[in-house]
Amino acid sequence: MKIHFDEKRATQAAAILLKEAGGRMNYMKLLKLLYLADRTSLVEKGRTIAGASFYIMKHGPLAGDVLNCIKKRSGHGDFWACHIHKEGYDVAYVTDPGDGELSDYDVEVLTELQLQHTKRDAWDMVRFVRALPEWHPLEGREALSLEEILRKAGVNEEDVKTFAEQMKHLSALDRYLAEIAADTIDFSDTVPPDLAVGSVYA
Repeated sequence: MKIHFDEKRATQAAAILLKEAGGRMNYMKLLKLLYLADRTSLVEKGRTIAGASFYIMKHGPLAGDVLNCIKKRSGHGDFWACHIHKEGYDVAYVTDPGDGELSDYDVEVLTELQLQHTKRDAWDMVRFVRALPEWHPLEGREALSLEEILRKAGVNEEDVKTFAEQMKHLSALDRYLAEIAADTIDFSDTVPPDLAVGSVYA
């Protein structure tokens, strides 16, 4: 289960990292830093920063939706491309997307991670994330669930199950709101999903 990817939040998060790095960064390093930020937020707050889908790949775990934005794959990157440009193997900060969609916590996590890893290059970051317990050697890619990230990070199984149940409610709510926006709901036979959903770790 996942929540809809929020490209604006992902762009704002990436822009914070790029600004802290002087405006430019190898895009593989950026992907690893964003994954670490999402992982930290997931373990500490029960949510990721932008609702991305995660994958295990040869060079470590990453957010697939962010990679799609960087590479301008179909359906991704319209907002991203207004503020961040890919130049060879680097991404460059072009215009400020703001940070209004991010919480103070998000900004703090991103800033601290950039400072922590400022001296590491892209391949140092690959080695760092490949040492995480959720990664294993493979060719191609493999979907990485939020529940598996939590388990590998040491969250107890009861909390993981609670989180998974809440994600079902949030996913149902996400679909419900999307149907309202598209005006496709038959209200005569629809009961809104439970809205009383909070953080697992609140």
